[in-house]
Amino acid sequence: MRILRVIFPIIVAVLFFYLFTFKVGNADFWWHIKAGKLLRHGGWIVTDPFAYTRAGEAYLANHEWLAQIVFSLLHDLTGYTGIIMLRMVIVCVIFGLPLLLDRRNLWINTGLSLLAAIAARPAIIDRPHLFTILMFSIVMYIVLAYIEDKKIDQKKYTVMVLPLLIVLWSNLHGAAGVIGIAVFGTLGIQRLADRAERKEMLVLVLVGVLSCLALLLTPSGFDNIRYMWVLMGDKTTDLIAEWQSVPLGEYLKHVGIFWVIVLAACFKGRRHLLCSTLILLGIGYLSKSAVRHEVLFIVAALALTIHQLKHSEFHMRKIFLIAALFILTTATLLQAYSYNMHNNLFGFGEFTPLKGASEFIHSSGITGNMFNNYNAGGELIFRGHKVFLDGRNLDYGYDYISRAIEAGLDVQKWNELSTEYDFTHAIIYYSLETGKNPIPYIDILQNDPHWGLQYLDDWSAVYVKNEEDRMTQITPKMLHNSQMPEEISLGNLQILQSEVQNIIDACPECAKAPEYKQEMVRAFST
Repeated sequence: MRILRVIFPIIVAVLFFYLFTFKVGNADFWWHIKAGKLLRHGGWIVTDPFAYTRAGEAYLANHEWLAQIVFSLLHDLTGYTGIIMLRMVIVCVIFGLPLLLDRRNLWINTGLSLLAAIAARPAIIDRPHLFTILMFSIVMYIVLAYIEDKKIDQKKYTVMVLPLLIVLWSNLHGAAGVIGIAVFGTLGIQRLADRAERKEMLVLVLVGVLSCLALLLTPSGFDNIRYMWVLMGDKTTDLIAEWQSVPLGEYLKHVGIFWVIVLAACFKGRRHLLCSTLILLGIGYLSKSAVRHEVLFIVAALALTIHQLKHSEFHMRKIFLIAALFILTTATLLQAYSYNMHNNLFGFGEFTPLKGASEFIHSSGITGNMFNNYNAGGELIFRGHKVFLDGRNLDYGYDYISRAIEAGLDVQKWNELSTEYDFTHAIIYYSLETGKNPIPYIDILQNDPHWGLQYLDDWSAVYVKNEEDRMTQITPKMLHNSQMPEEISLGNLQILQSEVQNIIDACPECAKAPEYKQEMVRAFST
């Protein structure tokens, strides 16, 4: 058993490293980098510098300014290596800090921490929201460590750090620190129910008031809170998957195991149940209201489970530990491989799906108003393009975003949008939506004689208005699905082979074109 106490945490640490070592590649990451550079070199952003459709209008997305500066500075100094290392440090704190609540059983709880990390993997993205997960984990630790601490003076110093934490949180990710204050409030209610001394309650009230005031200690002041309030009720959340509530069955598939674990732990431990219940109900409701908040419930469930079982005796046989380790290892490998491969993030580096399209636009000297779909905007901002749309939902508004989305499937709405904004070219990040039929924007542009396909790779396509197709035989749908033409003349087959080879030459990292080339050999070798 003694050797397992050493080996088990080491293996878990290795699995953690494997799970969270993946490419930098979230679409929003890139515009955060660009915004951070502007903040560092040009000061506070007042008017929109990114979208030509919002030229001169107020820039609203300043609530994440400190996170953007951190990301951009680190990226400039170290490239993707520093970003990945920062991610690793943050996730180690997120899932490692709760382990300190029960150091006696730390080696056993590392398995539970790894299970939480596996479930949380889709939410671990290089963007400001990562800091909210970090801060939430720290607040959970502070609250539960305070309850455990028997020394009154030490308790005071434990919670006095909270207002400083909220100041940092508010500048990293806006008013999301409200969540931390709410969790701290459950501590006050618990201590009130425990009939804590008046002096202790005064300290808790003072810390709570200072924490609320700390929300305002940002360059935006009260606008920070107003931005969050408007965002929570804004209709644009209906258009973005991560802001939507999923059906109960899917929700339980994501976090159901943690509901079972934490409820069983609360039944077993029965410690500070008022605080624990309030946190579970509050964060549970939040996690059900939007997919992006599920990770907060996972972190809360992890911390509460460890807290509740702190004084429980564990009688585990070696065979159970070995079986548990095998299951966790298999789950980690499958989750990391599946998610990273599906999202092109496997490996160590950067995933830049719009790089080829952007370089083509710049090298070809294509100018004028560009259309781009929602997920393309962030990286195109980073690469110096004035965009039509990106991930700043509140800046654009519901009507604007919904019109852009609807235009991907409705020819009439596309033509109206194209005429209104006088598009000269379009960059479509199509690979995320190839499972749909029709493929948004792609099918419309392919069938419009006024738009010519000029560039194509595994992820993006460039169309230019009033230009003939450079690619007359291959289409994005054919490339992605390795779909061969049902009938083709010898001359057109040679053109198709040439177009596929051009994609390979222009995009050495692409995998679809080489696959298509091999499929052509098999299909037309006779």
